[in-house]
Amino acid sequence: MNLGIVSGYHPGLRFNSQVNHKAYADFHGYHYVFNGSPERDSRNYFRKIETVIRYLGLFDWLFWIDDDAYFTNFTIPLARFVDEAGECDMLICRSPSTKKLFTKFSSGQFFLRNAPRAREFLKAVLATDLAAVQAFWRQDLGYYSSGDQDAMVYLSETDPRFSDGFFKLLDHQQFNNRDFEYLADPVEHFVVHFTGTQKVASKVAFCERLGCNRYLVPPRLLMGYQCDQYEHLG
Repeated sequence: MNLGIVSGYHPGLRFNSQVNHKAYADFHGYHYVFNGSPERDSRNYFRKIETVIRYLGLFDWLFWIDDDAYFTNFTIPLARFVDEAGECDMLICRSPSTKKLFTKFSSGQFFLRNAPRAREFLKAVLATDLAAVQAFWRQDLGYYSSGDQDAMVYLSETDPRFSDGFFKLLDHQQFNNRDFEYLADPVEHFVVHFTGTQKVASKVAFCERLGCNRYLVPPRLLMGYQCDQYEHLG
């Protein structure tokens, strides 16, 4: 099975997560792509969707991970999740139950199968009118963020193509933990996602509290990577 990891951000770089993602990908033999180029969609959050469309065809399954998220337990392979996908084309985590602010699911990390329905879904997300989404929005769907995540939720609620067996919703503990959920060791969870307006400070505090390097990579796996150019990043 050909598994790929894709991330990205434009303009510029905010975090040094590329080192973390690449080290994890190399450890497992996955391909890794970080897209820092501009996209055509003027809506910041939707550039992610264009990036996924561009690279999905290279893999059997693609794992998108936001640039403010890091792998923390390198022993867990992506295949663990894909092997349990069944007939669904998308694996995505529910909102963390440990937070007061919730959403139906989080688009920060997700798996997508290279399949016709998945490509239809990505195109539908780009074509979604957020004004219609906001007018439709219900309180039980949680926080409205004015982004791609809301378009995804809207399609899951309104489009029969994507409401029947397309999504598999997983608990947030699978690959969408928050920094405060780690108690003593980075390996307690698979992926940490730093969110909110103070995410850089939260990441610094996380590394200091758990005694890990700024790349969140086990030292033995960091050897050989030229990381100096990422020292100034969050």
